[in-house]
Amino acid sequence: MKGAIFIPQVLKECRRCSLNKICVKNVREGVPYEIKDVRKKSHECPATGSIMRIVEVVPAPIKALVFSKHAIKGAVINYTPIYCTTRCPYKKLCAPPGLRPGDKVRIVEILGRSYRCIENKELTPVLLLLLL
Repeated sequence: MKGAIFIPQVLKECRRCSLNKICVKNVREGVPYEIKDVRKKSHECPATGSIMRIVEVVPAPIKALVFSKHAIKGAVINYTPIYCTTRCPYKKLCAPPGLRPGDKVRIVEILGRSYRCIENKELTPVLLLLLL
């Protein structure tokens, strides 16, 4: 389980649950997290009935496209989703789930060369780390 990546889903029941502080209070729905440590303690989830283990997590890198002028490894930027009006196979990379406009992110890796998209925007594939 250590090293596994998951994306938390927060149910409306979670907000008023007595386990909220140790379960979902410090994670953002839609953001991928990597499990760094698994504790021995477990609880039964009142909403789903499943057994949940307490884990320590950190945000996992998110694959995205950014404007090429911002694609500098190690740079910290305010995330700006790329909106367009055409159908494109890369749309999920232009506005990946879990990231919001203005989020502070670090570019941890450049994944390839820049290119011009269908709408003539110069974009570069990168791995972003959300800075919480």
